[in-house]
Amino acid sequence: MEEILINGLMNALYVAFILGIGYLYFSFRRHNFKWSQAIGLGDLIFLGCIISLFDFPHFVVFMVVALIASLLLHVLMNRLFAFYRVHQTIPLAGYLSLCVAFRSIVLFIN
Repeated sequence: MEEILINGLMNALYVAFILGIGYLYFSFRRHNFKWSQAIGLGDLIFLGCIISLFDFPHFVVFMVVALIASLLLHVLMNRLFAFYRVHQTIPLAGYLSLCVAFRSIVLFIN
């Protein structure tokens, strides 16, 4: 139980670090930046739910791979479907949940 708590805390600190860097970046890039425009409540809730699924090194690798896959998937969906071109938001929690599902299927098969 102690190991799960330590990994969860380290994962939460990693997510907070990523969000903090993103906040600083967008604050300097845009003068009228609003945090609610950058990340949704559903994204934060989803990130809060998955921090206990991984140990710390695997969580870092998962987040990097999943965020890159989310970016690529969003670019692909934006080019293929007009629906995505109309909306200015990125369904990050949905893309990350696809990555979690893919990981779960791969682990189940192995």
